[in-house]
Amino acid sequence: MPVLADIFSAGNTLKRRMKDFAANPGAFLETEVNYRNQKAGEFNTLQDLATQGDINKMRGLPVTPDQQAAELRLRDIVAGAYNPMGITVYHGSRHLFPKFDPKKMGTGEGNQSYGVGAGYTAEAKPVAESYKRMEAEYRKMTGGMEPDVEYAYDLVAKGMSDPQIIDNFAYKYGSQMDFDKAINAIKTAKQYANEGYLYKGDIPDEIISKFLDYDAPLKNQSPEVQTLAKSLGMDLEDLGGDLLGKVGKNVKGTLQMQDAGIKGIKYLDQGSRGKGKGTSNFIPFSPDDFKIQEINDEPLEAWLKSGRLKVDESDPLMQFLGQK
Repeated sequence: MPVLADIFSAGNTLKRRMKDFAANPGAFLETEVNYRNQKAGEFNTLQDLATQGDINKMRGLPVTPDQQAAELRLRDIVAGAYNPMGITVYHGSRHLFPKFDPKKMGTGEGNQSYGVGAGYTAEAKPVAESYKRMEAEYRKMTGGMEPDVEYAYDLVAKGMSDPQIIDNFAYKYGSQMDFDKAINAIKTAKQYANEGYLYKGDIPDEIISKFLDYDAPLKNQSPEVQTLAKSLGMDLEDLGGDLLGKVGKNVKGTLQMQDAGIKGIKYLDQGSRGKGKGTSNFIPFSPDDFKIQEINDEPLEAWLKSGRLKVDESDPLMQFLGQK
């Protein structure tokens, strides 16, 4: 059963789609066709890989990692068919908020290597979880962890179990190991590792095709991207990253892309870049294009209704949830 945040996101997505269609039916339909063709191509590629994996299983041959990943991705696509109004992405942060703040564009963690937007989001949950741990990393960098806790924290961050961490403590300290101290260090390290906030949210499906794809040739991208590229005298054989370099990886460049009708930037994440395919990160330009549904696996409305998260009472989200 959908939660209120799902209904809120789906309802607003539908209204945006109707408004876009009414404003320019031809452009709307062209974008829809481009997007559906893109998704169909992805689906066919995944289906071919997954089918080959099934054949390998029947023949007693090993299934490759790409074939396994394709099968899992197909399952996600089929599951997503029951919620077709958006793509699910994640965002990790030290800070608690109900939605991205446009005033903070360009001020986030990192060097904004792929451009400036409302915020960086990840299709792969572990990518966002690494940013959720920034509070603990900051504590670690500023000397806010005891040596034993820092040692335990590094092992917790690697996904080690308690027995494995104890074994590492025993190897490190030998006969000098204090078992109780090690247990307390692990407990404190886990508390630090759980600091920060993991946001799960939705980017409307119909605007994804209007994102600049950093890794794809311009000729395979949306009319909005191609029109801007042509106006700058670029060759459509160039990549999306070349266009981003042309307009600039700064707020001025983002505004120029927004004016051209581009909705954000998409690029392969670190784990996928070497393969040239896989999961991507998404940078929506507008904070309204990332609808937060959950924070730390708890529905957004629960945070709002409990008072743990405050927003302006005039905010439409608060009015929708019946907050006064």
